[in-house]
Amino acid sequence: MIKEVSNFVERLDDEYFIEGLSPTEGLYFYIKLDELGIEVEKKCYIVKTEKKQLKCFDEKLTEIDFPYHLLLREYYSAIINSDQNKGLDLGGSGGKKIQSANPYSVWFKKEQLEKGESVKNLNQRFSYYFNNAKKYLDTSRIAEIDNIQKFCETELLKLLVKQVSEVEKVAGARIKPTNYIKITFETDIDTVKKCYEEYLGSKLFNKSDYNLENNEYGLSGFKNSDNPKKILIMHKTTSFNINNHISRKEATNLYLFERLLKNKPNSKLPNPLPIFVDETELNSELVRLYSKEGVNKYHEIIKILINYHKRDLSNYYLLFWSKMEGWTLHDLDFVPQFRFKLEDFIMSNYFLKDSYEGRIENVFQFEYEIVQKIFSNVLIQKYEDKSSKEKKILFKYFDEIEYNSKFMTKTTHINVLKYRKSFYDFIYKSKSNAINSYMFSELMLTTIIDDIKHHNNKTGYNATDYNIKEKLNIYFSLNKNFGGEDMGSKIQPLQEKLKLLLKEPETHIETDEEFAFAAGQLVYYILYQSEASNKTHALMEPYITKNDPTLFKSTVARGIEQYKHKFLFGTKRFQKLASEVLAWETETKIKEMLPLFLAGYFSNSLLFDSSK
Repeated sequence: MIKEVSNFVERLDDEYFIEGLSPTEGLYFYIKLDELGIEVEKKCYIVKTEKKQLKCFDEKLTEIDFPYHLLLREYYSAIINSDQNKGLDLGGSGGKKIQSANPYSVWFKKEQLEKGESVKNLNQRFSYYFNNAKKYLDTSRIAEIDNIQKFCETELLKLLVKQVSEVEKVAGARIKPTNYIKITFETDIDTVKKCYEEYLGSKLFNKSDYNLENNEYGLSGFKNSDNPKKILIMHKTTSFNINNHISRKEATNLYLFERLLKNKPNSKLPNPLPIFVDETELNSELVRLYSKEGVNKYHEIIKILINYHKRDLSNYYLLFWSKMEGWTLHDLDFVPQFRFKLEDFIMSNYFLKDSYEGRIENVFQFEYEIVQKIFSNVLIQKYEDKSSKEKKILFKYFDEIEYNSKFMTKTTHINVLKYRKSFYDFIYKSKSNAINSYMFSELMLTTIIDDIKHHNNKTGYNATDYNIKEKLNIYFSLNKNFGGEDMGSKIQPLQEKLKLLLKEPETHIETDEEFAFAAGQLVYYILYQSEASNKTHALMEPYITKNDPTLFKSTVARGIEQYKHKFLFGTKRFQKLASEVLAWETETKIKEMLPLFLAGYFSNSLLFDSSK
């Protein structure tokens, strides 16, 4: 994986790293020295915020575009993760004033120029800064850096004090003490990058104890720890301390990769991020689509790549990350074969007439149209942007999701946290065994029962009759696709058998499935008689909480007794159905028959159909 990430970064051009980035507020100086270290040219740029927009001006306060080459040099001069302990201004007392990490750049805050003691201290820090930098430099650059160091120690601060005063006079306003002053000395960009890579290579290994071959190889510090207090990550029973070394170049590329993920306000890479093994063309197309053509959704990028190459994608690592606590890697896995199209995923309308009916073509359609409904818009959240009125969607596979009774029930909240990783693996990694029959059935039943309990709820989350039947459609249509029974194929035969049972005196219930379906029809008819002001499906709860068949039938009998005044004398169809249900003997638990009970309850009631 490290090799693939390193190769991926290696093939990105400089422009990609800084695209969309902005300079920081403050003063920028670009200084050219001759071979003797004497200043021959100087340019000054002022970066400040006006009307909530960051703008760049020259010394005469003429607005200009910030020079591209300066932005690039700034990118290759930043201290690792802004950690001053990994900077170059170390040693002696009063260090960490210079906050750059390249001998061709010197950064510090303007407040360092405002007090005599601070100026004196800053001047002393140049020696430590450049001497530390020289440790990582090619000897051919030492003379040039010596000239820069000498200029900084003898001329720079005097020049800056004068220049800052002039800029403030022209601008008519003081530069904030916390703003940066960033000085860059002229050299070619390849030298700047080379020096930065040498700096990174010396600082990115986790611990120098494990370095090999003159520090050319070491223990990766990329999302890696060598904390001896964390016993579980230590190799206690092996003959080695660490099982993998990486090169300085790989360490540098991993750090640049991390910066791409952390860039604000927008990341430079899609999320999730596929990195293809030995597929340079696909990796290049991925970057081009995301950065150049503005295709910022992973789903659309994958569709374009599949349509263009006329094949499913394969052999890639998939990373899902977020900017929580800097940045967090939530999931990393290898995908040998991505299955985009789905076979035989067909939705049928068993309980509704106007919901989607037809084939689910691919995993993303399954995600948008099915998973979103299963988890009641909590895992896959569809919403309308209040300002733009644009339809948007959020994916909460790895987000913190707090329970909120206004938008979800406790059962939904638990189900999302419990099952979301399985659905992520099924959709994004094509792990067909990520969702098995037991899991799918358990999920669907708990969420359907939960919606029944919250049907027409007046406070908090409210489930409609449509919501419940829509989930039943999903359950009965797709259960077979996850290794379970073909539930949908049972409904029509059960309906036909019930018609005969209600019509012919000699026809009786013969199986537990017929009993469950008939019981659902009977309970619906009983509850229909209720005169409650808020008649809801939640009235079903006393029936479905009885797992023992005898207790269940006792509850049915009490329901009939409760509403007996509503049942007209001589209603043969009702009497036949009630007698058949109450007379059936079974040892099968009601929970095992619950799906077909619900199918009977929510199917069109044949007791109201006087024509058949």
